[in-house]
Amino acid sequence: MPSTLVSQRRGIYGLAWGRGAHTERAENECSKGSPESGIFRNISGHLAPAHRMESRQIGDGMSSNVIFSEEVWCDMETMGGGWMLVQKRHNGSVDFHRTWREYKQGFGGASGEHWLGNSALHRISTSRDYSLLVLLRDADGNEAHSLYAHFHISDEDKNYSLHARGFSGTAGKTSSLTRSGTMFSTKDRDNDFCSCKCAQMASGGWWFEACGPSNLNGVYYPGTGVSKVAYNSIKWYYWKGPSLRATMTAMMLRPADF
Repeated sequence: MPSTLVSQRRGIYGLAWGRGAHTERAENECSKGSPESGIFRNISGHLAPAHRMESRQIGDGMSSNVIFSEEVWCDMETMGGGWMLVQKRHNGSVDFHRTWREYKQGFGGASGEHWLGNSALHRISTSRDYSLLVLLRDADGNEAHSLYAHFHISDEDKNYSLHARGFSGTAGKTSSLTRSGTMFSTKDRDNDFCSCKCAQMASGGWWFEACGPSNLNGVYYPGTGVSKVAYNSIKWYYWKGPSLRATMTAMMLRPADF
């Protein structure tokens, strides 16, 4: 892992569905080509706005498909690059204690703190075999990562349940993600296995079990001047236990065969 968490360029992911050979085809521009000079940014810095959604019709001679695309930030350096940024926390500027609908659609801006959206995460991660990389930094400047060689989430009918395997990395000897099959929960849609309503207690939408060892969407507390870590703070338990004061998190996807 590089000591600086990492440079990026803007990219587009495209999702096409309809009739014919191109049904449910997703393209990740982050995993194509090489970084373009002049548009690198640091993942923990302040980036220019880069978030948009568009749709257009295309024809391939056999059918008419609809393509939806959204601009994302690409990490072109970490572990060989090709990563698409789908979650980022670095200054607490965005409230992550959101509704089911908001987590489905996504919120924030791609250039700053954001959640890409569970609907998009499902479509991308099931279009082909993807890997997930989690990056972390604490208040002392320590950095770590967790890599999942294979990752996808199910559709909304299955409450965007998480599926991850092939764990490795430096953020603990054990995975802090809950077990595969765990469903996503928000403050207004409780899918965990605890009567305590984990998303309400943890102040963020996440894959809670009861309530589990991780929550990258908890409340962002400043790295300094905090005498006690709150239960609803950002959590990646098997790295720093209950004492973690996270100042940066990122979740990124790229094709597993990159």
